[in-house]
Amino acid sequence: PNAAGWNSSDVTVSFSCSDATSGVASCPSPTTVSTEGANQAITGTATDRAGNSASTSVTLSIDKTPPVVTASAAPAPNAAGWNDSDVTVAFTCTDGLSGVASCLSAMTLTAEGANQTVPGTASDLAGNSASTSVTLSIDKTPPSVTAVFSPAPNAAGWNNTDVRVTFEAQDALSGVVSVSPPVEIATEGRDQVVGGSATDMAGNVELATAVVNVDKTVPRVVLSAPEDGAVRRVGRVEVRGTASDDNALASVAVNGIDAGLGAEFTVEVPLAEEGPHTLTAIATDVAGNVGSASVGVVYSA
Repeated sequence: PNAAGWNSSDVTVSFSCSDATSGVASCPSPTTVSTEGANQAITGTATDRAGNSASTSVTLSIDKTPPVVTASAAPAPNAAGWNDSDVTVAFTCTDGLSGVASCLSAMTLTAEGANQTVPGTASDLAGNSASTSVTLSIDKTPPSVTAVFSPAPNAAGWNNTDVRVTFEAQDALSGVVSVSPPVEIATEGRDQVVGGSATDMAGNVELATAVVNVDKTVPRVVLSAPEDGAVRRVGRVEVRGTASDDNALASVAVNGIDAGLGAEFTVEVPLAEEGPHTLTAIATDVAGNVGSASVGVVYSA
């Protein structure tokens, strides 16, 4: 037996007999004990030729059955087999005969990764051992979410048509399981917030927001001078008017000449040749909408 008094296999008991006077008449043959159990007494009797007898015994404890070891994970994985936090693995060990000699202590797994194996081993007092393992997949990192505009805004961050905002998501470990559906923005306005989200297979959720600026209304342009059809005797004309927009203007020009961004403008436009000329004021807002107004004059020197 081992130091704990147990055997983990069949045991052969042999008897040695001696008699100094008449001699040994019978001595027990070796006996192999295969039955599991504690404190089994094995007895042998010897007889000499004079008819005297003597007995002895040995006590055996045999356990050939390994212990039972089970592993449990807390918290348990979700239906997809993933955890989104650290997981503690605990081992439960039982032995119905000699008793548990060692059982692995609980451990906490913090590393992210798929199909991570955590093994555990138990042994009984007879020296039998058994092992088990639990496989864990941990993803604590939310997916990444990006809002994509269609059409894309201009350099100033504005759209002058309806906008479709689509949310695109990626997840490097467990994978994306759901993403918010696209959102259509048709209402004009500044700083319209659109929200979306993505969820991975581990249950991690990431939120995303997009700010949409929509202006579909063209600027208002009014020319106050000169009068339409006016005749000019000199090769230039002063053009006056107003330009306005509910948001902001990006440019105002009359026949290509910059008129500034004030509410009122005055621009002198040259008339290079005699004859009719069209004077056109064009205002462009930050969304790219274009408004215009025109008058005609005649240059007659």
